[in-house]
Amino acid sequence: MFNLETAELIMAGIGSLTVIGVTELVKKILKASGVGAVLISLVVSAGFTAYYFIAVAPPFVLLTFVGYTLLVFALANGLFQATHTPAAPPSK
Repeated sequence: MFNLETAELIMAGIGSLTVIGVTELVKKILKASGVGAVLISLVVSAGFTAYYFIAVAPPFVLLTFVGYTLLVFALANGLFQATHTPAAPPSK
């Protein structure tokens, strides 16, 4: 249902602004850490996802928006890669 390529397009952002870059900038400005930093990441992910589905690839559908917001959030925070990257073989 959700396409990883679309999520990567959303992550790439607008111009030179990326989800991770904007998140880090806002966290630095607000001196956020912990739960505050996670909430900032979620809000930035939602903002970029909303922009994508309103300006770039309409129509805006709430279920699609929520799904992609969560996927972009997971990608931006390394959660998706951590659970979907094959483990390296143990070293001897």
